[in-house]
Amino acid sequence: MAVSVTIHRGTNQIGGTITEIATEKTHILIDCGAALRGSHGTVRDEDIVTMLQERHFDAILFTHYHGDHTGLMDRIPPDVPLYMDEAMKKILTTLHKYTRNEAMNALLADADGRIHVFVPPTPFFVGDMKITPFFVDHSAYHANMFLIEAAGQTILVSGDFRSTGYLGKSLQEIPKLLKKFHKTVDVLLCEGTMMTRDTKEGRLLDEWDLKKEVEAFLKDHRQAYVICSSTNFDTISSIYMAAKKNGLKVYANGYICAMLRTFSDIAAKHTGLYNLKGVNNAKQLKDEAKEGFVVLLGSCLGKPMRMMDMFYDFLTNGVKEPWLIYSMWKGYLNPKHSAYDAKLAGFVSEFGEHVKYAHTPGHADRETLARFIGEIRPRKYIIPFHTENAEGFRGLDVEDKYKAIVRTMKDGETIEII
Repeated sequence: MAVSVTIHRGTNQIGGTITEIATEKTHILIDCGAALRGSHGTVRDEDIVTMLQERHFDAILFTHYHGDHTGLMDRIPPDVPLYMDEAMKKILTTLHKYTRNEAMNALLADADGRIHVFVPPTPFFVGDMKITPFFVDHSAYHANMFLIEAAGQTILVSGDFRSTGYLGKSLQEIPKLLKKFHKTVDVLLCEGTMMTRDTKEGRLLDEWDLKKEVEAFLKDHRQAYVICSSTNFDTISSIYMAAKKNGLKVYANGYICAMLRTFSDIAAKHTGLYNLKGVNNAKQLKDEAKEGFVVLLGSCLGKPMRMMDMFYDFLTNGVKEPWLIYSMWKGYLNPKHSAYDAKLAGFVSEFGEHVKYAHTPGHADRETLARFIGEIRPRKYIIPFHTENAEGFRGLDVEDKYKAIVRTMKDGETIEII
């Protein structure tokens, strides 16, 4: 017996990754996301939807709630069971109340019981596969890796991960959990988002660094807007704590406030870092003192310029020379990059030189990837995915034996593990 791995999309692009693990009896997919803006891949979302309609899968597992991992969830046939953790289900439920996606709202209401909630690191079974989820740090709260045991093989699917968040030490627990469960890894499917990053850019900021930078910045710049994903709860927590340290109130629109309440209900019971219920509705800002504030604007990606300008004008009435804290990837602002967002870039440019860049990447850099591979010690293959530079894995600072087992694949290609 053998187990096969097929990366239907993700061998040469970041985001939209969809991976199949199969035995003779059981076929599962991991993640079912939409392609990201500016993706270099050739497999379209509609190609994935067609595959979902033409083939049967016993389950689809989700690593986390980002759209490039869940964006096609409402196109999955209704007879396919879905597996996710509780945080993902609750966050997506709040999010889609505001997107007004009726299909997603109905799916997440789960009247037919197709959603199965797992709790890391408790194993569960799908057909003849044993699956153990491991919590890991990412710019999405409570992301997961999956250890899949099937046909005598063990496959670790990394999902998206990093070590620079407030929960970054969770990455160190994966090898310990594998040892505890007496498991060796035959195949590591490893994300490589940061493999295209220039190694000359210097040390990455972690969330502690970001908090300190923003805290120092707000001492002298007490009227600030923030562009940051509304689901990047680590960075929002950093900015919120930095604002509080400076005696500044934090504001956001109704959607962001609702997301932060949902997140706080999930996470604040575990740590005081994650209580964001003190963020105020932005409607209050016009009636309150203008000598100091921080306003969370969300990502602003793809927003009509007219709407952004109206919101800006509404909030800045009487405010002199506000600043912008930009805490996202700079590629969206680069007209030479395929992911360039002209509307966002235009809005940022309105602040002129009054822009503070402070961002913590959501993915592992090369050093972290190398360390992780050395700790996991895969025996047969390392398969890069969620990357635009799979070949770069052979240049990581790892032992030669790991470089020798890097297996680059093409979208749709299948490899059998025996």
